[in-house]
Amino acid sequence: MKNILFVIANKKFQDFEYRIPREILENEWHQITICAEHTGLCVGVFDHETTATIALKEAKGADYDAIIFVWWWGALRQYQNHPEYLRLATEAKLLCAICIAPSIVSDSWVFKGKQVTWRDDEEWTWQQYIENNGWIFIKKNVVVDENIITANGPQSATAFGNEIANALRK
Repeated sequence: MKNILFVIANKKFQDFEYRIPREILENEWHQITICAEHTGLCVGVFDHETTATIALKEAKGADYDAIIFVWWWGALRQYQNHPEYLRLATEAKLLCAICIAPSIVSDSWVFKGKQVTWRDDEEWTWQQYIENNGWIFIKKNVVVDENIITANGPQSATAFGNEIANALRK
């Protein structure tokens, strides 16, 4: 059994990007902890509710075997350039991020020289941003590069969860 930390927004996290990987990891008997900027009720964009039991400033990467960053507009508003969010990304043993979460995490420079995917907006605005932060964009649903797993959005949530589960078995 491994300890997994999900980092979500207090309001408007992406329900499927959270719920599907969580179910996969719970089925593997991993211990799940939910983290947000503030403890308490968190509500997804499709009204899924969960409870954050640890505040972002209290979370320590060394306590978890994997840290999973979930995205939606709530995360962008709440966490872009947030020093505690970026600190936690640098402390992750296994760093996992889905949708546009990789772009927020990229400000920590943990992706420098790494192959990563994210939600491609087809306008290349975010791609230019992330490439400026030193990472290599790969247009695939899920990309694994050493201790980093990224996925491009809710359509890849199952594959993302399975890749995390596979990595935790090693």
